[in-house]
Amino acid sequence: MVNSEKVTELGKLVKKLVDGMSRDEKAASWWAWRGNNFVEALKLNAISNSSLIEAMAFACGNIRNTETGFLVKEAFAEKMAEMALSDTDAFDLVMKITALNLEGNHDTPASWRTLAAAALLNQITRPQTRGRSRAEYWKRDVLILHALRGAKQIGLPISHSVGSKNLSGVKLVGAAFKKAGQRMMTEEAIVKVWTNRKKSGLEVEANKLELAAATFQLAEVEAPNGSKQ
Repeated sequence: MVNSEKVTELGKLVKKLVDGMSRDEKAASWWAWRGNNFVEALKLNAISNSSLIEAMAFACGNIRNTETGFLVKEAFAEKMAEMALSDTDAFDLVMKITALNLEGNHDTPASWRTLAAAALLNQITRPQTRGRSRAEYWKRDVLILHALRGAKQIGLPISHSVGSKNLSGVKLVGAAFKKAGQRMMTEEAIVKVWTNRKKSGLEVEANKLELAAATFQLAEVEAPNGSKQ
């Protein structure tokens, strides 16, 4: 269950880790924590018709594409298995990753294998799509906002003055787009996402997704003896 108190607790842990770091060290932390996952999510967004849940799963590191298949964090897997019974995007994500891992002969969470088997046996069906369709760049902009908020959380400014070489969230996000092979994204467009985040409704969407992601991350930090949840 998503718990806002746990999110606050995670924020305090992050602040404790980054206090005293230089901007370069904070930037390196951003790449390790959010940047590299953000790049993978951008690539995914460019080459497939992925849902927002799928894109954020990669952006938050809850699913990682490795040489041994798609690795799924256990807490995230359990939540998606629960959601898949009533949410179309969660159902599609579970079936897609399970199928890809099966094709490559890789491990998949037990709860996802059970759901896939139930679907094949016609014991469950794909939930009906609900809600209105989003704007063309909605998913991309939620990912941008998520990345910018990560920069802010570790103590970097969101933007920078014109001509400045100082590191900022906007500069890091722009670099991530280039690393993903998407060179048409401008810093002005990234700033616009941040400026309009409340009016556009992006902030509400990002809040819901990040509350869940932070709960999973804190569970991993709190795992006894360094074990993974």
